[in-house]
Amino acid sequence: MHMRRAGHCGAPPLNCGVRRHVENLAALLDSSGLLAAQEASQALQAGWHATDFGPADPADLLRIYAARVKHLGTLVGPHAEQLRASTTEFVANLENASDTHIGWIRGPGQHEYLIILSGLPTRVIGCMRVVSKLDVSEREWDELWNRAV
Repeated sequence: MHMRRAGHCGAPPLNCGVRRHVENLAALLDSSGLLAAQEASQALQAGWHATDFGPADPADLLRIYAARVKHLGTLVGPHAEQLRASTTEFVANLENASDTHIGWIRGPGQHEYLIILSGLPTRVIGCMRVVSKLDVSEREWDELWNRAV
């Protein structure tokens, strides 16, 4: 298993700025109604940890994740489908966001959750279950993306 790096899984690097801790993240996830939020909340309650959240430019996120939705539309399989649905949901929520903060929920599994917050009061506008190529074998990666092995 490789060591995880900040900003992997295609997330843009964080802008310089104040990082913040979110005390009530599980409750925010539960109230968000987002597709992957309940699973992420359950992971927190099972002992997974949340990173601090750092600022990210909403315009950059919109450009990156709108392109990602298009790319994910060309892929098949359960992982691609759940990621496309969560990413589409995030892009729709992002269109009205004036500020965004990115953080992660991490635990012992091969996946983690990318969480994007916005606004005051703080609300979760994105929750995506992602897998880093650094954390799986080449065979597992190909299986995840439904490629011939």
